[in-house]
Amino acid sequence: MADYKNCTCIACRNEFEPDDDIVVCPECGTPYHRDCWNAHGHCINTALHESGESWTRPESAAEQQVHTEEVVCPNCGSKNEPGGLFCTQCGCSMRDRSESDGAFGGFSGMYRDDDAADWRQRLGVLPEERPRDNPDMDLGGVTLRDAADFIGKNVMYHLPRFKYFHEQKRKLAPNFVCVLFPELYFAYRKMWLPMILCILVTFLLSIPGVLISMAYQAEAVASMLYMQTSGALGEAYNIVADRFSTLAESINAHYDALYWADSICSYVTLVMHILLFLFANFLYYRHAVKKIQKVRADERSLMDVQSRIRIAGGAHFGYVLLAILAEFVLTAAFTYILMFL
Repeated sequence: MADYKNCTCIACRNEFEPDDDIVVCPECGTPYHRDCWNAHGHCINTALHESGESWTRPESAAEQQVHTEEVVCPNCGSKNEPGGLFCTQCGCSMRDRSESDGAFGGFSGMYRDDDAADWRQRLGVLPEERPRDNPDMDLGGVTLRDAADFIGKNVMYHLPRFKYFHEQKRKLAPNFVCVLFPELYFAYRKMWLPMILCILVTFLLSIPGVLISMAYQAEAVASMLYMQTSGALGEAYNIVADRFSTLAESINAHYDALYWADSICSYVTLVMHILLFLFANFLYYRHAVKKIQKVRADERSLMDVQSRIRIAGGAHFGYVLLAILAEFVLTAAFTYILMFL
């Protein structure tokens, strides 16, 4: 016998109990208490008979709650069951990327809430005010779906800019992190060549300033080291102190040249940071396009394309720490070479 729990008799408006004698209309399937059916002698669900439809079990309150909690994919706009990690239609991650990015996500450029809201409307996450963008939309050699998978974190910031670069044929889109830390931004976004070039150029431009700073500090450091005169360790301290003193004398002999070099390098560094502030987002767009096209051209991997795109892209704060370590090692190696080679 069919289960009519939580269903209501259309005649008496009472819910069916487990031990009730229930009959159904042979034409539309509407359930009745037997006594109610006998009292009317026919089915009173005229709306179903006129439409030719059949009775269906209404959703319970719990089922309606589950239905209202369906999650909308931020990439293609399709509805998914709550708790799913990936969209069943396009395979995109179902995490709320706009909330998982930290300092290098929401602050990786001129982020505005209205940009995110506008893009969510386009993808169907919010009620639409304009036609939804197609996940297969071309963004300059890659699709919107592939770009979203590659970006990973902070997709609601970068996707509108990718679309802007492609449609408007412009390259300017400010990125405030690159005013101070362009190499860290490139590391965060796995842009290895720009990161390496940025670290090397920044280091080379800082050399005159580092030498002047070492000359200022050499006398104090040497005096401190000369005080350590006990045993073999004291002799080592004296050697280092002598090296510092010699280096300071050599730097002071060329102080004027180093001063002007430091001034010029400071202006060059400022110009470089301004250019990266203006063009870093476009560089990331071109990087994403090239990487996605390379992944799609490689047919040797057994892993599905969308997973490989996500692995090739994305962002990771651990790479920021790696870039900081690289800068420290480079500075330490330079100091060692000056002192002992």
